[in-house]
Amino acid sequence: MHRLLLLLLLVFYKLILGYKIGHKNLPPSPLSLPIIGHFHLLKAPLPSALHTLSRRNGPVLFLRFGQRPVLLLSTPSAIEECFTKNDIIFANCPRFASRKQLDYNFTSIGGPPYGRLCLNLRRFAALEIFSSRRLQMSSNIRMEEIRFLTKQLFKSSTKGVEKVEIKSVFNILAFNIIMKMITGNRYFKDDDLNSGETRHRLDDIRQTFSPSRQVGLGDFPFLRWCTFREARQMKKLYRKRDLFLKAMIDACRNIRSSSSIIHGERRPIIIDTMLSLQELEPEFYTDDIIKGMIMVMLIAGTDASASTLESAISLLVSHPDPLCYE
Repeated sequence: MHRLLLLLLLVFYKLILGYKIGHKNLPPSPLSLPIIGHFHLLKAPLPSALHTLSRRNGPVLFLRFGQRPVLLLSTPSAIEECFTKNDIIFANCPRFASRKQLDYNFTSIGGPPYGRLCLNLRRFAALEIFSSRRLQMSSNIRMEEIRFLTKQLFKSSTKGVEKVEIKSVFNILAFNIIMKMITGNRYFKDDDLNSGETRHRLDDIRQTFSPSRQVGLGDFPFLRWCTFREARQMKKLYRKRDLFLKAMIDACRNIRSSSSIIHGERRPIIIDTMLSLQELEPEFYTDDIIKGMIMVMLIAGTDASASTLESAISLLVSHPDPLCYE
């Protein structure tokens, strides 16, 4: 009886949801399933799955991830239309209940609603992370880490034929670059890519800073009663991330207080800039704001970069003509 009642409630919810969005002038959308929407179409690797969807259904595609509407854009003109001409409309991201603690009460970039906090975080990212000046300052870091990785691969090849997992290699490269931009120090320092310490640290970083792709049951109003196990996992992940980020900030703060000047200039690292801003505006640039910004850089900068490089290598292997030079 209870199962039948639950099924009827789910069907009723689906009908109401379909009524609410059915009359709107929406872009094309593939066939969805009740409750889960288009989650069944998302397969690994995710970029390939999204590329397949856009190729079949068009450059602007409407999807539903559970009850959340999602717009998939795959052309520069569509992206410009949304994030340049209609930027304010798309500035507010959905607040997932399961992400509240992980996102430091929605104070990380992309989390707060459109307003002072959102604008300040976006301004900081534009000036201190993505600006031409900052990218030029960090160009030496990228060159150093590529050389370091090349030496590691060459050292491994001198031992004979040895298997190398390319995704792990790119994860190490990307994480080292981001860590050097943030703290000025490399995280993976072992010369041996296949050493036990390197593998252990890489597994730990993947568990801590890989983007969460699991469906948060607590984000569905009718399933929040069965989220005890999920909430416990989220709290465990939050504690692990928070300890890592807190240790990083404390270490940089101690170094900065003792000697933040090197060769007459302040170190050009991101966390040093944020700590300077904290001294000027302590009520705004709190430790949680700094941790949230660093967390987003580590998650987005590592996984997205490694996945892009892995896809590029896969395409080059499948289409070797661009590698052939006369």
